[in-house]
Amino acid sequence: MPLPDPEARREIFLVHMGRAEKRAGRPLFAEFSWKRLLRATGGMSGAEIEEIVRRVLEGRVRRPAAEGEDERLVDEQEMVDEVRRFAWLRSPSTASTGVLQPRRRSGWRPWR
Repeated sequence: MPLPDPEARREIFLVHMGRAEKRAGRPLFAEFSWKRLLRATGGMSGAEIEEIVRRVLEGRVRRPAAEGEDERLVDEQEMVDEVRRFAWLRSPSTASTGVLQPRRRSGWRPWR
């Protein structure tokens, strides 16, 4: 199965964002242009996109709330920042295969 194109990724984001807002019973995400977010998520699967939405919201809950921070909606920049934090899990070959690979540890040798 091929990885989603930009329009499909946008739809995947909308599905997961809509589900989160429905569970919360209030708006959680601001309106944004999608251009930067779709470019940043190139080569990602639907499951990875779902994980990004989950991580953004979890970060909101875990982060100490500043004055009025709880009421601020998640914006495009916050989503792009989470994509960048999530990207360290992905090896360079992931973009072409769509399969997550464990990070390689440098300096390790086989035990003798």
